[in-house]
Amino acid sequence: MNKNANDEQELEPKSLNDNPKETAEGAKVDRYARMRIPGLDVAKLTQSRILVIGAGGVGAPLLMYLAGAGVKHITVCDGDTVSLSNLHRQIIYQEAQIGQAKVTLAAQALTKLNSEVEVKTRGLLETNEQVLEAMGLGGTVALEPNIASKQVALKPKVDLASTELKPQTAVVDLVIECTDNAKSMRRTHDLCLKHHVPLILLSAEGTDFAVMYYDFKNPDYVKKYGCLGCVGYTPLLGRAFPGILGPAAGMAGVFAAGEVIKLLGGLKSKLYGSMAYFRNGELAYFELASDDKCLVHNA
Repeated sequence: MNKNANDEQELEPKSLNDNPKETAEGAKVDRYARMRIPGLDVAKLTQSRILVIGAGGVGAPLLMYLAGAGVKHITVCDGDTVSLSNLHRQIIYQEAQIGQAKVTLAAQALTKLNSEVEVKTRGLLETNEQVLEAMGLGGTVALEPNIASKQVALKPKVDLASTELKPQTAVVDLVIECTDNAKSMRRTHDLCLKHHVPLILLSAEGTDFAVMYYDFKNPDYVKKYGCLGCVGYTPLLGRAFPGILGPAAGMAGVFAAGEVIKLLGGLKSKLYGSMAYFRNGELAYFELASDDKCLVHNA
C-alpha cells in the first residue's frame, strides 16, 4: 500500500515508531536511520549515479533495493515488455501489465517506493553510441522500447577512437549490466573498460548466478585483476534461452544490491578482485587475475 508521510503518522502503531514525536519533516531526515551501519557513508551513497542495463529477473530486485537505500540518480535501460512467462522472476511486474514497457513500470515502482529517487528511462541499447549516451558520454539513444526508428541525435557526439574522458563530462559512478545477454555484456564491458567507468556484471541461469566487479576507474585494477576477456566468461553459452528459477535471479539481484551499496557507500566489498559464484547452494569467490596475453584490455 502506498502511503504518504502524513498517512504513516496516522496508520503506523506508536509502538513501532522509534520516535513518537517525529514530524513529517523529521521522518524524511531519518529515512535511512536504520541503515546507518559503521563505515557506510550514507550521504555519499544517496548522491551516487548509476546506470542499470536490464530490468528483468535480476534487475528488478536490484533496482528496488538500491532505490530503497536512497541511490537518488538511477537510469534504467530495457527494450522489452512484460510477458507472462517472465513473471515468475520479474516480481515488480503484474499480469495486468503484460505488454507494457518494463522501464516505464520499473520507474513507477521505484518512485512509489522512494519519492526522492530520480529515475531516467531508456529503451533498447543496440549500439556503442547508445550505451555511451546512457552513461552520460554523448551519442544517440532509443527513446522507446524496440522502436529503433525513433532515435534522436544528441550532441556532442563521442569520438569512439578516443580512450580519454573529457574532465567536464558527467559520467555515472557505476554501470550494472544484468541483461544475461552475451552481446550486451561484452559491449558494455568493452566501453566501460575503454572509458574508465566502474562496472558490475551479473548473470543467472538455472539455480546459479555469478557476479563480477571491475573498478575500471582505477588504472592499476586491470594490471592486477584483468578484465572479462581474461576470465573468458559469458552467459547463455550453448543455449539461446536457458531455464531459470525465480529465486536464483532474485538472489543474484539482492546479492549484487548489497555489494553496490557497500561500494558506493565506501565499505569494503569482497567482490573487489573476485568473482562471486553461487552454485549447488554454495557461494564461492574466485580471485581474478590479469592475463598478459588478453586481447581485450591489451588491444
